[in-house]
Amino acid sequence: MSRITATDRVLSRITATGRVLSRITATVRVLSRITATVRVLSRITATVRVLSRITATVRVLSRITATGRIMPCTRTQGAIRATRPSPPGKARP
Repeated sequence: MSRITATDRVLSRITATGRVLSRITATVRVLSRITATVRVLSRITATVRVLSRITATVRVLSRITATGRIMPCTRTQGAIRATRPSPPGKARP
């Protein structure tokens, strides 16, 4: 009779250990999902930072263009201006 009781106790402990391990496994799965979500959010944050820098650069360039400090022209127009001689009596822009 005592052997059956001892065996029951061991089986009970094994079952309890299995339940604890099952809970730990479930917790690890949840933490893994959270980690994946954090990675995605980190990538999104980095993308937003880059877009913010681009936006700031565009704002600065638009202010410069609006104030007339830089003439808005394409590369080919600039190349044509640089190679074409100035008309008589006019300075090169």
